Amino acid sequence: MAGNRKQPFGYRMEFGEYTPHPAEAETVRWIYQTYLAGASYQELVEALQERGIAYDEGKLWNKNMVARILEDKRYSGTDRYPAILPEEQYRGAQERRRDRAVPVRKTPAQMELRRLCGGPPPAWVEQQTLTLLNRLVQHPERIASGQTEMEDPAESRNTGSTPLGRRNMRRRGSRSSSGTIRSWRNWSGSSCVRASDRSHTEEKAFRSG
Repeated sequence: MAGNRKQPFGYRMEFGEYTPHPAEAETVRWIYQTYLAGASYQELVEALQERGIAYDEGKLWNKNMVARILEDKRYSGTDRYPAILPEEQYRGAQERRRDRAVPVRKTPAQMELRRLCGGPPPAWVEQQTLTLLNRLVQHPERIASGQTEMEDPAESRNTGSTPLGRRNMRRRGSRSSSGTIRSWRNWSGSSCVRASDRSHTEEKAFRSG
C-alpha cells in the first residue's frame, strides 16, 4: 500500500518534535554531495533506486522527489527542523540549480504583447492572444480580407465610419460570427489594453493642460 508522507524526507516525529531520521538524513546528505559533485537528476534517481531507501512506501524515486529535496531550505535548519546539512552546502546546491536552469526565451509575439501591455501580461491575456494567432494561422484568409476584421458593416452605420467610430466599436467588440473577431473582443477587453487606454488619456489631458 502506497504511503503518504506527513513530514519531509529525512525527518521523523519523536515526542512531538522533528528529529533527523538516521537512514533518510544520510540519504539527504548523499544527494547534496553527489549533486554538487556533478550528478544530474536522472543519475541521482537511478542511484537512489539501488540504495534501497524509499522516498515513500510504495513509491519509486523520480526527478520531482530529488528536486524537492534539493530546494528544501529546512535541511539547513529552521526553528522546527534541526539541520541535516551545512548552510554552505545548501547554498551551493541552489547556485548549481540556478546555473543549470535553462532560460525561457520569449517569442516575438510574446515580446510584442509585453510591449503593448507595458509589462508582463496576465497569463489569461497571453493565452487568448495565442489562441487568436493560432486561428489566424489556420485561416489566413481572414488576414487577407479587404474588409477590416474589426468592422461590422451593420454596426459601422451606427458607430460612424470615422476612425473614432471604428475604435469605439473595437472596444465594444463585434457580434460577428467570426471566431477571430470573438477572440479580439475578449483580448481587447483585457486589463493591459485598458491600462494603455488610460495612459493615453492621461497624456492627452496633461498636454491640453
